[in-house]
Amino acid sequence: MKNGMLMFVAAVLAAACGGSPAAPTASPVILALGLSSVTLARNASIDTTAQVKRSDGTSEDVTAAVSWASSAPDIVAVSPGRVWAIGIGTARVTVSYNGVNATMEGIVRRDTGLAGAVRLTDVQGRSSIAQGSVLLDGREIGGRGTSSPDPNMVVNVFWWDTYRNAEVAPGPHQFTARIDRIAPYGVAESRYAASTDRQVIDTDTGEVLAKLDLAPQERSVQASIRVVEFAWPVQIEVFR
Repeated sequence: MKNGMLMFVAAVLAAACGGSPAAPTASPVILALGLSSVTLARNASIDTTAQVKRSDGTSEDVTAAVSWASSAPDIVAVSPGRVWAIGIGTARVTVSYNGVNATMEGIVRRDTGLAGAVRLTDVQGRSSIAQGSVLLDGREIGGRGTSSPDPNMVVNVFWWDTYRNAEVAPGPHQFTARIDRIAPYGVAESRYAASTDRQVIDTDTGEVLAKLDLAPQERSVQASIRVVEFAWPVQIEVFR
């Protein structure tokens, strides 16, 4: 009986030692930010997330749990889940979680807008221009009308006035000058010209950053046409 009891205890111990050990907690293998890089205008902000992917295939949003740091807080400031554009330049944002890091590049650009004048002309010198307007991507950013038609009209765009929507982000855009005209009596065809000295300015300081090379244009229209448009494609660069 004693020997049987010893054999039973040994068997139990052997089974215990040979059993499967408890699975270790899966460790994070990848820490990823929702954005790898971002370009913001000065004084703008954007939300992002931090997510950890573990070795067992699970993932978790750890935006509030990671530590956030900026290499240049005077350019890019950070708080959990948000990046703030403070000054012009570039900074690296780093998040850390249980010894694992992830980074993103933050670029802060200047706020840019268009300024300058558009000159509209009836090439034949007739007083046919009733109204002039300028548009950026289809939205009006400047306009001028008159009680009696003129052969010439200058339309100014100032970034600091009512037309604050003259602000323009980097990328491709279309700039358009438009004439609303009154067709001269008895004239079958009229010819019009448009020229402009568009400038890209810093809307915070008024500094001229670039001058757009937009060639003058001319168009002939029949008497039935009431609106004459001139369009220029423009490319706005990132200024920082």
